[in-house]
Amino acid sequence: MKNLYRTALVILTFSLFSCSSDSDSNDNPNPSGTCTSNIAFFQTGKYQKYKLTQFGSDAGTMKLTYGACNGTGLISTMEFRNTANVVTGTVQNKFWQDGVWMINDANNDGIDPRKLYKTNAALNDTWSETDADGAVVLHTVVDIDSLITVPAGSFHCKVYHYEKSDIINDSYIFWNDEFGQIMEDAGFFKIELMEYN
Repeated sequence: MKNLYRTALVILTFSLFSCSSDSDSNDNPNPSGTCTSNIAFFQTGKYQKYKLTQFGSDAGTMKLTYGACNGTGLISTMEFRNTANVVTGTVQNKFWQDGVWMINDANNDGIDPRKLYKTNAALNDTWSETDADGAVVLHTVVDIDSLITVPAGSFHCKVYHYEKSDIINDSYIFWNDEFGQIMEDAGFFKIELMEYN
C-alpha cells in the first residue's frame, strides 16, 4: 500500500489539472498567491473523491478537500484510504488562482509550485515546466469534448496528454471546467471521480 500511496501522490500532485498556450510558460509560478477564485469547484469546503485502481484492481480512494485560506492560498488535504476504508495517509497542499491559472504547491513548502489548470483551454494548447532534477513535464490539450462515464456520472471533458521525461508511461487527464478532474488514466494506474460537492 505504501508504494500505491507514493504512486498516487506523484501522479496527483504533478497532473491533477493542466494546459497552456503561452510561449513563455516554462517559468514556474510564484510560490504564493491569494484565495480569490472564479473557478467553480475551487472554493473552501469543496471536495472531490476518487476511486483508485492499480493494475486493474481496486486500490482504495483519495479525497481532495479544499480547506481554509491562509492568506496566500487554500490549505487543502489529500486523504488516502485503503480498500477496507482505513486512512493510510494524508498530505497537505496549497492551491491558489493566479489570473487564468490554478496553482498547486504539492507539499505547501513553496519549493516547486505547478500550474495545474488554465481557464478557457483550447485544443492543442501546450505548456511545459522543468523539475528541480531537470525532468521536463509537458501537457497538451488533445480533445475538447470527450464524453466519459465514471462512478460519479457522465461528463463532457477536455482531455490533456501528460508526459514527463523521466517516466516511461504517459497519462491522459479528463477535465471538466465546472467539476474539475474527472479521470486520469496512466495505464497501470487510474483515478475516477466517485463523488463531489
